[in-house]
Amino acid sequence: MKQFAEDDIEEKTQTASLRLPDNGSLDTPPIAVDKNGVSQVVGVLNRRTENWWLLAAFWAMFLCGWNDASIGPLLLRIQSYYEVSYTVVSLLFITAFCGFFTAAVINVPVVDRFGIGWAFAIGSTSPIIAYIIQSTAPPFPLFLISYVFSGIGVGLLDAVSNTLIARLPDAEKQMSLLHAAYGAGALVAPLVATQFSEMKRWNFHYLTSLGMAAICLFLVTVTFRFKTIEKLFSDAGYIEVVLDEKAASVTSTTEPILVDEDHHDRRHIQPNEEGIVAVVNEGSKPAGSVKKMGKIIRDPVVLLTAAFAFLYVGTEITIGGWIVTFLRTVRGAGPSAGYVSTGFFAGLTLGRVVHVWIARLAPERYLLFGYGVMAIALQIVVWTVKHVVGDAIAISFVGFVLGPFYPIIMNVLVAILPVEITGGAIGFVAAVGQIGSALFPYAVGPLSEHYGVWSLQPLLVAMMGSLLLFWVIVLWVCRNRWKVKP
Repeated sequence: MKQFAEDDIEEKTQTASLRLPDNGSLDTPPIAVDKNGVSQVVGVLNRRTENWWLLAAFWAMFLCGWNDASIGPLLLRIQSYYEVSYTVVSLLFITAFCGFFTAAVINVPVVDRFGIGWAFAIGSTSPIIAYIIQSTAPPFPLFLISYVFSGIGVGLLDAVSNTLIARLPDAEKQMSLLHAAYGAGALVAPLVATQFSEMKRWNFHYLTSLGMAAICLFLVTVTFRFKTIEKLFSDAGYIEVVLDEKAASVTSTTEPILVDEDHHDRRHIQPNEEGIVAVVNEGSKPAGSVKKMGKIIRDPVVLLTAAFAFLYVGTEITIGGWIVTFLRTVRGAGPSAGYVSTGFFAGLTLGRVVHVWIARLAPERYLLFGYGVMAIALQIVVWTVKHVVGDAIAISFVGFVLGPFYPIIMNVLVAILPVEITGGAIGFVAAVGQIGSALFPYAVGPLSEHYGVWSLQPLLVAMMGSLLLFWVIVLWVCRNRWKVKP
């Protein structure tokens, strides 16, 4: 282990670390001392505790993906069952929007007032209410209203899962895997929903969803136990460490500490030139969620990134929600076209997993441009190649290159925002993204009614082009605000 140069620092410091090494051993613990040479106890975040947190967050995102991808294969069946037009059935996305918007508004106050454990519990309970209603195939107005509850739940789960992962060690890798879990849920859902869409009791699909949500509620309850994130960290003996010159003034910490070079973590143990970092402890909570929310919505980077997420998630869910209808009505495909939605989300999942390794080759914020250009080219193939199999393959690759967008957005936020608003901002951006997942798919309904379902393809190409232009603006605005290089 590398030692500090100061002669007055004893080697007999108390065994401690920010997380256990990969082998679970503490044979070479990091040395942590304050600038006066007095040893500091830095808590252990062991693998078992971290894995339980990850399991609960990953399952929550799996449920989010399952919820978002279920509608695509069922959309035509819902339309025929209730005997409504494209425009009317698209109101499902509007009521979901109401739920997502509510989640965006209440996320920060709920987390600050009650804690992240309560936010996870509320986010898991709300879809349970929705799925109970939907499983009965009630009158269409009540069916519409039920999507408000699922929107609130998915919006909250998405927000708090991102908030938690962003504050754990190795956040970049875990962020990609978190959103791969979303993709996995979105991959499995169309397989199940397609089967139910061909059954008389199509609405029983929501009983499966109910089971998924019940598992989620159980996991988040036993794992987070309605605690605040600070209480979770404290009980686990974990002290979060970040590089932020302003941290001492907003966290009420003790003196900054030194961490030996062998144990620098790219996200959470990034020392400055003197090896000094700031500890974020239980006293780090800013005063008042209203003040915190004000800082978030006044930050131009947060607003721009939220708008980008709004457009991106809208693009993603528009593809997943309408591609089956496009293939069946424009390309003449049969009911098995429902599996194409599965191919898209399979690509999305794989892309996010593979991105973990690709991100080591170049800065993530620049990789996004390459992904975007490939997505546009592949979407043009879907638009122009009038062949069901060719379209299905191209759509899968569209998912592959679009997949990394979301974890890149979150990693950029962690890299550039002040520590005191990072968690709330990530939750806000995630919830706004979910709003896009409702509004853009809804817009396709009236367009399809007026111009035909074929209009989906030029709309998607335009949305992807807008994403790249918007990303240029985001990078230009935050060009001088990088704390670490994402």
